[in-house]
Amino acid sequence: MILTQRQCRRDFGRDKVPERRTTERLVAKFRETGSVANANKGHSRRTRSVQTPNNIKNLREWLAESPRKATRRLSQEVGISRSSLLRILHEDLELFPYKIQILQKQTDDNKAEPLSFRQGMSQRFENNPGLLGLISFTDEAHCHLR
Repeated sequence: MILTQRQCRRDFGRDKVPERRTTERLVAKFRETGSVANANKGHSRRTRSVQTPNNIKNLREWLAESPRKATRRLSQEVGISRSSLLRILHEDLELFPYKIQILQKQTDDNKAEPLSFRQGMSQRFENNPGLLGLISFTDEAHCHLR
């Protein structure tokens, strides 16, 4: 093993080489399986104890009864942590949060306003070519959700 470590230092130019026990385990693994690859790769993640078909079904029923219930309250009532509950909602039930927004009712007058604004601004720019250099345009928007 010392020869292997020396050769590793020489070939790879590193002072830090695998411990003797690590090298022995890799050699033994190679002799047994013909590979040093991790046999559990892709299967090493722990199983999720909360994301069970039964819990998913129960949560679907709870949501059918009260779909507007807050996730914090729902997690308390169901007895599942909020992070696990959110994971089930997103991954298994494919539900995503949203906030209802009240918008202005679209009327004929509302549709005409942007058109008249564009026409008026276009006319002002034609009459005063230097006006465009005095206006600052940004893409910022301030929205207030209630």
